[in-house]
Amino acid sequence: MSKHDFYLRRFRITDTERCVDILYWLHQNSRYKTFTFNRKKVADYFTSSLTNNSHIYCNLVVHKDTKEIIGYLHGFIDTPYFSDSLQAGDFTLIIMPEYRRCAPKALPKLMDAYETWAKNNGAHEIMMGATTGSDSPAYRKFLEKRGYSHTGYAATKEI
Repeated sequence: MSKHDFYLRRFRITDTERCVDILYWLHQNSRYKTFTFNRKKVADYFTSSLTNNSHIYCNLVVHKDTKEIIGYLHGFIDTPYFSDSLQAGDFTLIIMPEYRRCAPKALPKLMDAYETWAKNNGAHEIMMGATTGSDSPAYRKFLEKRGYSHTGYAATKEI
């Protein structure tokens, strides 16, 4: 697959199973694999992006020839607990490993669309991160080039 053989489109109800399967793959290949995986809960988050004025967002990367979903950006807008200002964030930003050659072209387009959606929906800022344990220097560099700043870190402890 060439890095140009994809297009973006918004999530549709018929995409639910594939998107849940992609997230399940990520779940199984991340630090979260010890957590349960609730397919219905995840499906509800995806489908809630379809309602008018939803605070949930989902945009897909689709292979031009096969029409297979090869990645997506699934995000939200909410308020921090101390404020009424809106903040956007990501649930998942993923390109499946076998299609990562298209990531340099797909990720900026995904982010452009997401940033526009967040701005149009009143977000004061966007917070992106990686908590799966698969954070890479390339992803950090990508975000920095887009104007994102490091604001802290995440730490976990199994109990």
